[in-house]
Amino acid sequence: MIFALTRTGSTTLMRILNLQKCLRCAHEPFNPDVRYYRLDSQVNTEDELSRAMETIYEDYDGIKHTWNFRGWPFMWMPQLNKLILLKAGKIVFLTRKNILQRIVSSEISMQTKIWHLPDLSEKSQISKFEFKPLNAERIKWLLMNENIFLTEWRTYIKENKLDYMELSYEDIYSDRLNSAEKCSTLDNLFSFLGYPGIETLPYDQLENLLAIDNKMSPAEIYRQIPEIEKIDREFGSDETGWLFH
Repeated sequence: MIFALTRTGSTTLMRILNLQKCLRCAHEPFNPDVRYYRLDSQVNTEDELSRAMETIYEDYDGIKHTWNFRGWPFMWMPQLNKLILLKAGKIVFLTRKNILQRIVSSEISMQTKIWHLPDLSEKSQISKFEFKPLNAERIKWLLMNENIFLTEWRTYIKENKLDYMELSYEDIYSDRLNSAEKCSTLDNLFSFLGYPGIETLPYDQLENLLAIDNKMSPAEIYRQIPEIEKIDREFGSDETGWLFH
């Protein structure tokens, strides 16, 4: 299971995993907007979660699951986000070191309703979008609490002795990494999951997925947001990241 907050590169990572012919990873089956077609309704109890997981694993080898600190996608029973880990097998705990960029990228997606880039037309829509200013108090709260919440999740995973590997967005997609370094990280990931390495993948498709141009929110898109430089000055730091540094 890829277990990730939004805007951590989870969709691209899922697509990379799905390049492996013997591996199929389901895309956010509990997301109410894209819920898996074999699930008749939203999951609200532990029993429903268990049955849903059994159904999904009849067709797939893994799941990409995104969540947030308020309990989404299990708003009526947020603890299901923890219980799902107990049923997941191997876990890829995906984070982002630059928390400010993750938060602002999420805000961009919430305004545009675009969460990934299937083609260049989606990127064009974002480049022409008229953004509203961001809520500074919301940004402040998220920055103050993200590391606290992530520490709690790490503790939960370790206390339950779950088999996990933690990766960050920057471990895979940073423009400071060369191709060999990115491939080494992915090889380690496939090894952890028990699958052949990237030498078995179609190289051109892998290279395209890792391309910098596929990023959702490069600096030029950040700059479309009114008063974004003020957000960077007020909330940017070496600890939680900058937008433009």
